[in-house]
Amino acid sequence: DDYRPLRRHRLWIALALFAGLVTCMTLELIPTEISSLLFAVLMIASGCLSTGEAHRSIEWQVLLTVAASFATGAALQKSGAAAAIAGMLVEATQSAGPYVTLAALYLMGVLASELLSNNAAAVLMFPFGIEVARQMEVSPRPFIMAIVFSASACFATPIGYQTHMMVYGPGGYQFSDFMRVGLPLDVVLAAAATILIPIFFPF
Repeated sequence: DDYRPLRRHRLWIALALFAGLVTCMTLELIPTEISSLLFAVLMIASGCLSTGEAHRSIEWQVLLTVAASFATGAALQKSGAAAAIAGMLVEATQSAGPYVTLAALYLMGVLASELLSNNAAAVLMFPFGIEVARQMEVSPRPFIMAIVFSASACFATPIGYQTHMMVYGPGGYQFSDFMRVGLPLDVVLAAAATILIPIFFPF
């Protein structure tokens, strides 16, 4: 029902604008936020995209989720909840060493990413990573990298990422299909991340 025929007569204008955007972002000629907004406006002004299409392409749910996660992350940090939860995590795993703590934080990040968007999971988990490193008196970099990777490891549920939802209905998939394929992949990546992250980002 939402099919629209492709309009190829402005293809070269769209490609030129895309190349201009990439050039501006790569060379840092102007701030990324401004260049993105500028070229989006140029896409509409040049007729490559209608205002209706531009409006429909905005993922309002994702934006609201990320915005809410910033507020939640700040609340966790200022209320002391992040410190309390991080303290429980450190207390439970410290005797086994920082590798186990890193693995536990990674798994927490995966769980958050499976239930929220990857952006929201990263923002939400960031205070925990900083607080765990502070309490263990080690570098925060390996814990931050664990959060970065775990936030993108949302393979076991269709709600973890937008592209999952795109194929979930049309492909005739079931929730269990994602879990059957995604859980083993989550485990493999968790093991690889726990081993490799401290090598490149030492404690």
